[in-house]
Amino acid sequence: MAHLRQKFSRTAIAILAVLPASGALAQTGTGAALWPLAQALCRSGEAGDFKGGFLPLMGFGADRHAMRKFRHVEPVRYLMIPAEQCRNGTPAKDRMALILWHILRPGEGRYYLASANGELLLAIDGTAANRANYMLADHRDPDLLADFAGEKRFWLERIVQQR
Repeated sequence: MAHLRQKFSRTAIAILAVLPASGALAQTGTGAALWPLAQALCRSGEAGDFKGGFLPLMGFGADRHAMRKFRHVEPVRYLMIPAEQCRNGTPAKDRMALILWHILRPGEGRYYLASANGELLLAIDGTAANRANYMLADHRDPDLLADFAGEKRFWLERIVQQR
């Protein structure tokens, strides 16, 4: 199992390395640093396997991966970091990426892959619970960028409140 997780991690890192050269990397301009979120996740996020059909589009080798996560119930929102990026309760500085996602409408979700500095790396739209219906979203869409900024703000404010 550890070998498979390492393989998934290498695949995700390879995709992240190729994104800037491919032009698929979304430039959000002013990104709020997400390092405090990564620290909080590594310190106190719930550990366990997470299953999501969007994970392969983000570079994970399967739709199930070990994550540390926070969940907000109403409305449904998740903040996650791949578990292997946490070492002794601290995020790995060399390859840290976060997943933020939430339900837009019943059955429809939006999934973001973000860097430590708050840059949007990937955006995915999809139908929750149906892995065949996920697709890359237009990362230049002003509504999507506003939604991404709102998700970052939500989690950053929540972490500050918990301190």
